[in-house]
Amino acid sequence: MDTAHNPRLLITITDVGDEKKVNAAFHALNLHVRYQLHGFGTAPSMILDIFGASKSRHLTCGLLPKSKVKSAFDILDEKLHLAKKGHGIAFTVPINAMQTRLYNLMTKNDTPEEKGDESSMSENSKFCALVVSVNSGFSDDVVEVARAAGAGGGTIMKGMREESNAVATQFSIPLKDEQDFVMILVSRDKKREIMTAIREKCGIKTEAKGILFSLPIDEVFGIE
Repeated sequence: MDTAHNPRLLITITDVGDEKKVNAAFHALNLHVRYQLHGFGTAPSMILDIFGASKSRHLTCGLLPKSKVKSAFDILDEKLHLAKKGHGIAFTVPINAMQTRLYNLMTKNDTPEEKGDESSMSENSKFCALVVSVNSGFSDDVVEVARAAGAGGGTIMKGMREESNAVATQFSIPLKDEQDFVMILVSRDKKREIMTAIREKCGIKTEAKGILFSLPIDEVFGIE
């Protein structure tokens, strides 16, 4: 298997106002597919003041082959100075399946690989990303619980959740509902404790109706 072409999801979290710099970096990398969302960070105001960071955050996602990760970090650092604290973070997430046409567009390779190396990346990674979907208004509860369990700050985004009839019936939740999405980067040794705390306080059986999952991160930049 040519692991250099294993697909990755590149995610950057930067200050609002840096969109042009981020777009310039992604354009320089020839990333054909990307998504952008607006949210805000949850780091305490004192920390934001110290590092000159903004609470308003801009999240950009793009697909790229593993072989481009290093050059992506180099270009992002050149455009955004991510090596300096408070200037944002960038990380990659392994993808273990992808549509053939999209894969060919991303890698320009005639031999698509439907399977990546998520399991091995997950085992070797020092960090993971927790993604929590809760009913609107419960994001602060998630952050509070996660911090008490040893997590740092996170990023909150607004959106909608759509469920199948079976899920809606089983968990007594509406088919469509406004949601808060919380993304928190944590070290692997704290993942289980933090996930357990969030599940108990903000899980599907609580008023928050939270759904929680983790994503493996194989490389990270801008966080110690």
